[in-house]
Amino acid sequence: MTKSRTIILLAILFYCVGVSELKAQQLPIFNQYFLNPYLNNPAFAGANDDTRAFLIYRRQWADIDGAPETQGFTLESRLKNTNLGLGLSLFNDITNILGRTGGFLSSSVDVNLSPNQKLKFGISLGFQQNRIYFDRIRADDGSDEAFLRDLDNRTTFDGNVGIAYSFKSLQLGAAVDQVFENRLKFQNSGDFNEIEFQLVRHYFLTAQYEFKLADKWALTPLVASRIAQGLRSQTDFNLKIQYDDLIWLNPSYREGFGFALSLGFNIEDTYSIGYSYEMPVQNALSVFGGNSHEITLGIKFKRKGKKGKSSKDAKIENQQLQKIDQKVNQQYEKLDQLSQDNETLKRDLKKSQETIDRQAAEIKKLQEVRLNYQQELAKEKQVSEVQPDEEVEKDASYYLVVGAFKDFSNAKKFQGIYTRKSGLKTKLVQSNTGTWYFIYTEGLSDLENIQKKVDQVANNGAKSLLVGKPWIFKKKSSEK
Repeated sequence: MTKSRTIILLAILFYCVGVSELKAQQLPIFNQYFLNPYLNNPAFAGANDDTRAFLIYRRQWADIDGAPETQGFTLESRLKNTNLGLGLSLFNDITNILGRTGGFLSSSVDVNLSPNQKLKFGISLGFQQNRIYFDRIRADDGSDEAFLRDLDNRTTFDGNVGIAYSFKSLQLGAAVDQVFENRLKFQNSGDFNEIEFQLVRHYFLTAQYEFKLADKWALTPLVASRIAQGLRSQTDFNLKIQYDDLIWLNPSYREGFGFALSLGFNIEDTYSIGYSYEMPVQNALSVFGGNSHEITLGIKFKRKGKKGKSSKDAKIENQQLQKIDQKVNQQYEKLDQLSQDNETLKRDLKKSQETIDRQAAEIKKLQEVRLNYQQELAKEKQVSEVQPDEEVEKDASYYLVVGAFKDFSNAKKFQGIYTRKSGLKTKLVQSNTGTWYFIYTEGLSDLENIQKKVDQVANNGAKSLLVGKPWIFKKKSSEK
């Protein structure tokens, strides 16, 4: 094999590492990120009160020689009585002649936006070593000098950042890997041949919502998208089915690749075991037996204050806490509704007060007008008022009067105010001379029991508007 053919082989291999998964994805891909979200997003470091550790092993395309093989380890915990989390992640990834090993330290912080909302920020910093195993290249001529000369290992400093948002049962996440976009150059020390490539940024986006079902069941749809800078994205669709934190089943579909099925269970609320089987159906790997296996082992280290509790007691306590949280949230919602109602009442009260003030000003003005009319109205009443004991004339009409004005607009204003305060229907009638507008509550066909009606009108809710007592106006038939 010639040197040029070697370089071509390496270039093809670098390309093929990711093309079947994500068109040149440079990072290992996992299926069980729903079990350990810190694996892909540093914002989830210390997301739980207890310390958690996970071991991950993934064998990709198991029937293909030299296919990717990945080992990973994560450890994360929250600092006691703080909103800070710490994490450690280690990984080793080998694909035929390519190898990557790295370790990162993470830190996260929680920000409570409200009792139901939380925002998390996280950052990871560390080193990763990239290498090429030339001894694994199978060539016709094993003594070719191109394989006998070493290429450098390259260690780079890199970082990841992430953010997560949760609102009740909704959870969103976004992370960026390889933020520094380091450029790696492998150089042959003998003749200075070089192979160079760049670590591009990768984005990992997640969205999930947990539906609480009856009898301790929960259903969680989860969507995850991977995006390598400048390349096509790839999306996973998951549907996690879980019973009482004991066992879960997660069928998933990976866009452009195939299907996977994950199964796992918890033991005594301390140990977690998960297995995932992935089967390609939409690419050439399905012909060559490119099935993948992934195993996850987890352990939870409880804080000292929690030791001695059985799994059953812990579940009962958790259920009680959830009920308390639910009641607290309901109280917050009620307080929020009461606050809104209070604001509405304040606005209505202000409007009512403005209406009352305006009416009070109108009443005061009308009362001043009527005081000026007192002597003239007394003269009018001498000729047009009748007493309850008088005999009714057939050619006359009678009205129970509560107000009198010379100006029509003033009469209408008084009519509106009196009607609102008394609740009685009122009308206007002109005096016999046409000089006055009388506001009356009802027309009378006779004067029987009239005194009782007069007393009722005089003592209703609008009595403060009256000047004097209600009286009976007789309108002559010839002047109707």
